[in-house]
Amino acid sequence: MYMLPSLTKPVLVLAILYYGTMLSRPAVAQVSGAPFTNSNRTAKFACVGEAAIRGSNNELTITGQCSSLDLASSNNKITVTLDCDGGRAAIRGSNNALTITGKCSDINVTGSNNRITGTLDCDGGKAAIGGSNNEVTITGKCSKLDLGGSVNKVTIDLGQAATVNISGAVNAIFWSSTDGKPPTINDVGSVNKLTQRVQ
Repeated sequence: MYMLPSLTKPVLVLAILYYGTMLSRPAVAQVSGAPFTNSNRTAKFACVGEAAIRGSNNELTITGQCSSLDLASSNNKITVTLDCDGGRAAIRGSNNALTITGKCSDINVTGSNNRITGTLDCDGGKAAIGGSNNEVTITGKCSKLDLGGSVNKVTIDLGQAATVNISGAVNAIFWSSTDGKPPTINDVGSVNKLTQRVQ
């Protein structure tokens, strides 16, 4: 697989398979060291390093284990496996449907109307959600949740002595903890509801 010689750290390696209206058979393209910027594609690529998605209206299957995910586009359907190893998952787009598995020590969702399912493991790190109308499920004994958005539904697995800071409104948080004890809750928002989840 081709990689630019000037790169000392792999950023993104893509093996993209898409169907074009002018081609009689699938075309294969390889992109190295650049974000995926195409739109209106059905694509499958292998990830080495960071997966950066900038295109919209795509249906993407990302294979391999990405060290981080940076999504700043909209209306995508994405299936991805993450192994952030200290990296992060940043979801800044809107109206995306993501199926994510893997571990990330820093999870940051600032987009809106995203549906994030699967097992997103914060690996003892923190999760921050600042967007609106998102549905997010997070496991992995998170040490901290910062929730500043509104009308989000968050299901989260917390570690011992975890902290939940809420500044948003009309959020529903379904939490569980390793010892069954509630986290330290700082709620300066309004009409937020926290419910202990029975495991």
